[in-house]
Amino acid sequence: METVKKVRVKSGSTLNYVDVGQGVPIILIHGLFLDRTAFKQQIKAFAGQARIIAIDIHGHGGSSVLSPVVSL
Repeated sequence: METVKKVRVKSGSTLNYVDVGQGVPIILIHGLFLDRTAFKQQIKAFAGQARIIAIDIHGHGGSSVLSPVVSL
């Protein structure tokens, strides 16, 4: 099973992701109401042939919710 990693982005929020395999990178980004686990079968199938990076977008899975920016 892949290890879930966390990165802090410029806004200060965090994104969870998995990074498995080696070679040409393939980045998997899920749709609304899902998370990176939606790609479980794709990760398993392609990890031996490529580097697979699957993220939880903000507010999904283990990633933090993005705070609204207010400018006056």
